[in-house]
Amino acid sequence: KNYVAELSSHLKTLFYTKWESKRNELDKLNLTQEELQHYFQDSLLMLANWLNSTIQKINQRMQTESFEDAFFYVKPDLIEQKFVSDKYKVMGFIDYIMLKDDKIKIMDYKTSKSAELKPEYKLQLGIYALLFLERYGKMPDEVGLWVLKHGEVTLPVTEQLIKDAKFEVEQIHLATESENIEDYPKKQSPLCKWSTGQCEFYEKCFNLES
Repeated sequence: KNYVAELSSHLKTLFYTKWESKRNELDKLNLTQEELQHYFQDSLLMLANWLNSTIQKINQRMQTESFEDAFFYVKPDLIEQKFVSDKYKVMGFIDYIMLKDDKIKIMDYKTSKSAELKPEYKLQLGIYALLFLERYGKMPDEVGLWVLKHGEVTLPVTEQLIKDAKFEVEQIHLATESENIEDYPKKQSPLCKWSTGQCEFYEKCFNLES
């Protein structure tokens, strides 16, 4: 039985179904047909990259074990996990967690153009490791990103990574204690407005409200 063709067909069906179910929301973006087609093809490419990587992992393990065993080894053990910390007053949604070979790996999907592990991503992953440690009393072995246009990027979890996450969380809380609006200067960035939308406060920030 050709599992590759079956997985590929199933993934495409899921994607097409989800895309069509969001047609009304897509129409509200006021994109041209060319733009919509670009995002459609771009999304398909990212899914293909993920599937090809998964198939490679399965095939490698199938040299010594059955398809079923290989599939369940590659399959994430936990998905879409919500972590809330009253102690650190922070919350995170972890895309998936691997619990294999007595090792814990926390991963987050990204659609970024670059596979660079930027400081903000490293902080996000450090906070995830901190949240996992608080809940389970055990430090993860690895954290990383599954950049859908490139592949996996991981780094080992160290005491320093946890320490840095604690420090940054503390600094964020200290910086947001003030009720004086002057203490929160406007910081313009690409996240204010982009090709398909804008921040919900964009018009207020830039005095565009009617």
